[in-house]
Amino acid sequence: MRGRIKVEHKCDEKSLVVLKEDGVLTTYKCLVCGKEFSEIGSIVITADKDLLMCEIYVKWSKDSSVVSQISKLKKLIPDTKKIGNNILLEAAKKRKSLKVAEMFSDEAYELLEKGKMMGVLLQVI
Repeated sequence: MRGRIKVEHKCDEKSLVVLKEDGVLTTYKCLVCGKEFSEIGSIVITADKDLLMCEIYVKWSKDSSVVSQISKLKKLIPDTKKIGNNILLEAAKKRKSLKVAEMFSDEAYELLEKGKMMGVLLQVI
């Protein structure tokens, strides 16, 4: 009987799956041996249109109460809690658009979609 040579497994791209991504930190698990690996990737800044800064304005609806809209806005954009209620109420009563955030355009358009689902009208400029 011939002796078998035990070949140690080497984890490679084919055997790894992504467990989680947290910013630039990615954690993988090998499906063959079960080991976990973490890797810090680099941040690439490009001249991509998604990285342009834009402003987010709330638009007030006639179809919903002012108090309800303000409450939903504060849930959607927690930083709006820093804006005084009197400023929000005054803008809502006058149906005046109000700047509520500034962010990268890719984030802004995601926020726009979340806002629609919650009944908060937003405008990206």
